[in-house]
Amino acid sequence: MKSKIFLVFATIVMLASCKQNAVLNETQSPENTTTSTKTASFLLSYYSFINQRTDVSVGLKGFITTSSQNQEGRPFTAYADARKASDKLQEVTIGEANFIQDPLNINSLRNTTTQQVKPLYGTNALFTLKDFEGVTYTKALYIPKIINVNPVGDKITNIDTKAGTNITWNKDTQNTKGVIFVLRYVPTLNPSISGAFPQPVTKYFACEDTGNYILTAEDVQGLPMNANVDITIGRGGYEVFQPEGTNRTYSLYGYTFVGLSGIIK
Repeated sequence: MKSKIFLVFATIVMLASCKQNAVLNETQSPENTTTSTKTASFLLSYYSFINQRTDVSVGLKGFITTSSQNQEGRPFTAYADARKASDKLQEVTIGEANFIQDPLNINSLRNTTTQQVKPLYGTNALFTLKDFEGVTYTKALYIPKIINVNPVGDKITNIDTKAGTNITWNKDTQNTKGVIFVLRYVPTLNPSISGAFPQPVTKYFACEDTGNYILTAEDVQGLPMNANVDITIGRGGYEVFQPEGTNRTYSLYGYTFVGLSGIIK
């Protein structure tokens, strides 16, 4: 599951400063980029979490678009995935959300009831894990508030490289892990310019959770002009938990991110 998290969330990889960004091609690792700014710790922390091999991953995630972010029916789900049968959890709850067997994966439990998962955001959620030996462990983790990006309803955002494009969201003062931006150019989605720009490009950067950021020409450097790019903005909480007296490790997480598209102008 953590590999899936990496592909979805970042990709929501916490790179560099709001003003010290990097362009990566599709095969580069974020660790190839260095920066001396404070927000570099976002990248290092997240990348370390993703690459630490643990026995079980337990967490929740929600992905929305700006046009759907105010809809009550948008899905939020939670999963508990073990690498092997002997590590599978017998019971899992996060807050009031109870998990059941995943019919698609014998080593996994899940909760796909949005009404139970959604209230966990913006709380110090209590993870309760019962292993197959019958031992129960608990750990609290702060899950940032569900992120909402303004203006609501825009499917296309023109990114003005001259004047800058202001992006605002609901800030979370308790979120210490930053807000992440991922801009991705896909040639097959840009047939009018793919001949001149045949290679995909992904741009990652992060800033502190202040509720406001202005995209500038520096932020989109390396992305083709007039390209339609996918934009993902998100935040999350995460921690590796090893109960005292055991060798078993657990990746605990909770992510929220929103997707939109933009045209480089």
